[in-house]
Amino acid sequence: MFDLIVVGNIGIDVNTFPKRNNGRDVTITQMGGAVIYSAVPASMVSDKVGIVTTAGSDYDQSIWEHRGISTLGLKRNSDKSHRFFNTYLSEDGQQREETAQMNPEGRYDITAFPKEYLNAKYIHLATDHPQHQIKAIKYLRGRTNAKISIDTIERLWEWIPEEVIEAFSLADINFTDKSMERLLRESTASTKIVKRGKEGLTYKTKDTEISVAAPKVDFVVDKTGAGDCVTGIFLSLLAQTNNIRFSLKKACEVASASITKYGIHDIPYDFEKLKAETARLTKNQSDKSDLL
Repeated sequence: MFDLIVVGNIGIDVNTFPKRNNGRDVTITQMGGAVIYSAVPASMVSDKVGIVTTAGSDYDQSIWEHRGISTLGLKRNSDKSHRFFNTYLSEDGQQREETAQMNPEGRYDITAFPKEYLNAKYIHLATDHPQHQIKAIKYLRGRTNAKISIDTIERLWEWIPEEVIEAFSLADINFTDKSMERLLRESTASTKIVKRGKEGLTYKTKDTEISVAAPKVDFVVDKTGAGDCVTGIFLSLLAQTNNIRFSLKKACEVASASITKYGIHDIPYDFEKLKAETARLTKNQSDKSDLL
């Protein structure tokens, strides 16, 4: 059984930091996209992570090969990958401009979702146009018992809020930025994870609210993918431990560590210790089940 399947687009990120290097631009180009930013951290705590996406001929496949990420849902094409451009306008990364060059041939095909993935505990729909997310949810319902989670980005929320609300209301779990108050209020999903940036995370259902604080970070180097990192860590840990507070806390810690250096492929965090903690909690959960 898979812990987590991440569905969506990948691409090559071009991130520019004009405030660095004494006012001369620092530009970092890396293999990215929301699917990778969720799946790579998740694979550091689980060996049962898969992706559904399409990669261009210029995308470095070692990103998933070295992590043990299942590629049953991966398609390759001969065209160039999507390009995502982020220009960070402030040192802390809070202000940025985003643009994208999307290749129509690079979109994932939800109808090619592998049958081997249908037994997953969680399926996460990474940030994408809500109409593609709606199509994905409708296709998956009835084919899997997995809990379906969803995320979006500020640009889409500002552009087409009604469609985002529709997509989020179809999912089981919403990952929502704290600034999207209307989305948090109007989505009818049963579970909502509020990403509060440097303040931490909050888990909300009708009957439960759990908040955890984020560790203090002295200097933000690169926030790209931090929100996606939260989803990957939280869902993969929750799949194994069924412990909400633990999963929230560790997702906060890993995401905070990820922003202290460029990129998200070599996060300065003790994952061996985290895997050991996860194994103990998983065993405790199993022992409790044996007593029921």
